[in-house]
Amino acid sequence: MTYIIRTIEENDYKCIADIVRNDLGYENSSDENVKIRLNAIREHKEYITFVAIYEEKVVGFIGLIRGNSYEFDGEYLRIAALAVKKEYQDKGIGSKLLEKAEEYTKKIKAVTIVLNSGLQRESTHKFYERRGYVKKGYSFKKII
Repeated sequence: MTYIIRTIEENDYKCIADIVRNDLGYENSSDENVKIRLNAIREHKEYITFVAIYEEKVVGFIGLIRGNSYEFDGEYLRIAALAVKKEYQDKGIGSKLLEKAEEYTKKIKAVTIVLNSGLQRESTHKFYERRGYVKKGYSFKKII
């Protein structure tokens, strides 16, 4: 399977919306909602999104946010989203997207990558742990 990883382009929105809805399970994400979100993300200088392309269509993506820490010196990257279409999972695409994030982290001289993952995503937790990520705590949210 030959695929490429590149930064997001405007015409990738519909494929990403499909992944967000069908593979991440965020059913309230219409094509238009995702397009608006991704336009805002693309304009924000601390965000970067990479996509995996196979046969000229987006089959996965990883979204990263650059920040500074209260906990340690230096910048970090937060993985805000990582998803691969179900029919393309277990083919190394998620690993390649994660490797791209790690390469980018080194390129910008950030010192670590952090992420949250839903409690229900146990196979995802194992995916990260196999790649050297350590479970550190819980994630909380409150809708305001």
